[in-house]
Amino acid sequence: MTGRQLRLRRLLPPGGGLIVALDHGLFQGQQGGPADPRGIIRKLISEPVTGLLVSRGLWELLPPDCYPKTLLLRVDAATSFPAMPDTVQVTSAACALRLGADGILTMGLFRQGENNNLLRNLGLLTEEAHVNGLPAIVELMPGHDSLPVRDALRISAELGFDAAKIFYSPIQDDFAGFSSLIAASPIPVAVAGGEPLAAELKLLELVRGICDAGAAGLIFGRNIWAHSRPQAIIRAINAVWQRNLTPGEAFAQYLAMASEAV
Repeated sequence: MTGRQLRLRRLLPPGGGLIVALDHGLFQGQQGGPADPRGIIRKLISEPVTGLLVSRGLWELLPPDCYPKTLLLRVDAATSFPAMPDTVQVTSAACALRLGADGILTMGLFRQGENNNLLRNLGLLTEEAHVNGLPAIVELMPGHDSLPVRDALRISAELGFDAAKIFYSPIQDDFAGFSSLIAASPIPVAVAGGEPLAAELKLLELVRGICDAGAAGLIFGRNIWAHSRPQAIIRAINAVWQRNLTPGEAFAQYLAMASEAV
């Protein structure tokens, strides 16, 4: 097993990875991420999460007691959200390795039609990551002119990406179709949480569906750090994701923890 394979296994272990995304501020500034990222990370490092998805600058600002988790480093950025932006690379794979990252993540905005510049940039990035022994994960953002996710996953694998982060589209809760999509992917698939869900039970049902669909991991952001009780909700998510509880059982545990102000 190579160092790159070992790092990917740390990020997405056989039981499924649970990564908290805190990279929103890189795209949306102060309004995009938690107001106190160090505070929320301190709350999460003792909880059952696999790792953190952050930018280089945020990682370097963190005190040493925030470091026990695995690190997935965001290496691209854009400031045109909520429009679909073309991102630019802002951190090298060599820098990610120096910081102790276990892997890098970048967006792959595959659109209908020509993607020549994107293909060149992503291909060179995966090559750079692999030279440095790091797995590369691509985030496939949905959009009105995007390629079908199934095609984008295949192209990503052909470019050398080790895994992909995709978004679940809750159209009639079609987890069967989502399962087929994941099964057809040549590379492991982690799933994003998307927009925050107001109802905890609905979030836990989403986690159950993603788990049953065969995803290799969860990469959740605002559904965790923007929650009023982030530690309680992460334990409830983990109860479904890792301990195989039903959403109802995990929700009951969440209510008990919430009443204790966890």
